[in-house]
Amino acid sequence: MGVIIAPGIITSLNSLVGETAQLPEIELVKPKKVLGLDTVSCMQSGMVYGFLGMVEGFIDRINKEVEEDCFVVATGGVSHIYAPLTDKIHVADRLHTLKGLYFLGKDL
Repeated sequence: MGVIIAPGIITSLNSLVGETAQLPEIELVKPKKVLGLDTVSCMQSGMVYGFLGMVEGFIDRINKEVEEDCFVVATGGVSHIYAPLTDKIHVADRLHTLKGLYFLGKDL
């Protein structure tokens, strides 16, 4: 089948802030509007909606490639921010990966 390797939203945000001279550290939250009116809201919009666009693009392309609509689970610490903004993600569970590892290893 295959996999995709891409930067996560936190990695992208850290890179944006760390590799630019004047952009501040921001709280990662859903902005009130897509078009920001100040630096912080512009960065929040770019991060949240830009990342969501990447995720939705992956989902669409994967569904087309495998010729079926996949069931999508968003995992990770900030999945609760972007998952409610799309109908392409069916479940958001911040601890999903850790729960899976627990169930795999609990009887070892």
